[in-house]
Amino acid sequence: MRRFAELAAGRVPVVAGVGGNNTAHVIELAHAVRPLGVDAILSVAPYYNRPTQEGLFQHFQALAQATDLPIILYNVPSRTGSNIEPQTVVRLAAIPNIVGVKEASGNLEQQMELLRTVPPDFRVLSGDDSWTFPLMSLGAVGVISVVSNEAPDRVARLTRLMREGRQADARKLHFDLLPLFRANFYETKPIPVKAALAMMTQSLAREWARYNINVNAICPGYIETEINSDWFGSEGGQKQIKSFPRRRLAQERDLDGVL
Repeated sequence: MRRFAELAAGRVPVVAGVGGNNTAHVIELAHAVRPLGVDAILSVAPYYNRPTQEGLFQHFQALAQATDLPIILYNVPSRTGSNIEPQTVVRLAAIPNIVGVKEASGNLEQQMELLRTVPPDFRVLSGDDSWTFPLMSLGAVGVISVVSNEAPDRVARLTRLMREGRQADARKLHFDLLPLFRANFYETKPIPVKAALAMMTQSLAREWARYNINVNAICPGYIETEINSDWFGSEGGQKQIKSFPRRRLAQERDLDGVL
């Protein structure tokens, strides 16, 4: 994480994932990331033990009191079993260093109520790529994205178009990207995005091989053999290339031209 902060060099914020269902341990994690140069914390709602709304409030309030870092709440009930309801988010928004929420409930009624009731300076971010355009139409300010790992320029352009009020252009781009959004749910996340990145790394490695550059220097572990221009034609090289996870992602015709 320190390395990420060094590479970002202040150009973009680095947000550390700090969450869990043990409040004391989450606070320990927040203290651990503080000296690493991160700019904020993304903290998921406690999972498995399914706290009440008051329990959720007390958990996040304790975290906020234990760190001076800005905190973004992460609401994803389908994965945690607990839902941070809009009224609870409004209460938490009154705490100075709780600055936003990554909203992935998938419940439009709840999301509209959230956007209607939070303070104007509280940042609501989509937690699901396919909801970015609809939620930004209602007042959300952006997305914490999965697909941006695969197509960062296009996801960034989508949010930029919405912030500029160019809704027709954003709508077209949203529908262009929709097959890719869906492809990331063909298997349990994060398998599809990791498969896509592996394929992209393979393509990059092939290009770098023309210059005898070892891809492992940049992406350790993707290809265990030192790559050079002869490696791709070798039996071992071809075998390893074929071992990259492809599954349905690589066969989906709708993705032609998206990546």
